[in-house]
Amino acid sequence: MKCGRCGGPLEAGAVQCPACGVKAIWPGTTSAKRKANPLWGLIILAGVGIWIMGNVAPKGSVTVTYTLTGSGPRTSTADLTYTDGSGNIQQQTGRVVPLTTSGKEGMSFTSHHGAYVSFMAQNNGASGDLMCSIEADGVEVNTGQASGGYAIVSCSATLP
Repeated sequence: MKCGRCGGPLEAGAVQCPACGVKAIWPGTTSAKRKANPLWGLIILAGVGIWIMGNVAPKGSVTVTYTLTGSGPRTSTADLTYTDGSGNIQQQTGRVVPLTTSGKEGMSFTSHHGAYVSFMAQNNGASGDLMCSIEADGVEVNTGQASGGYAIVSCSATLP
């Protein structure tokens, strides 16, 4: 075995290094076992646990609303592609602009914090503008705008 300080050779059972005088600690002895403090392992585990908890999305539901409005004489309908509350992709054709559902502006559903949502609409008219937005619990998280005939507008967000 070699000295941990100077690298000089240690004879079996030596109490100290003959070259530099440092106390020798042999593997398996009480002194060597005391050096490995199990408290450090707990501190490291606690730190990792706190980091993981800080990076996990909070649980709970979020009300998501997609809105679609348009301007121009030929923006009357649009084809939609969007993610629903389960994260599945849905499509609808020929939806009237502005988008309404059951008499209310937009299209709403329930999702969860940290979910990725996406909404796209293609103008079915030869001209005009489309504007979309995504709201999470009433707070706008993304908007988009596209101009021209058959233009595609897109909005997406990871829910807070």
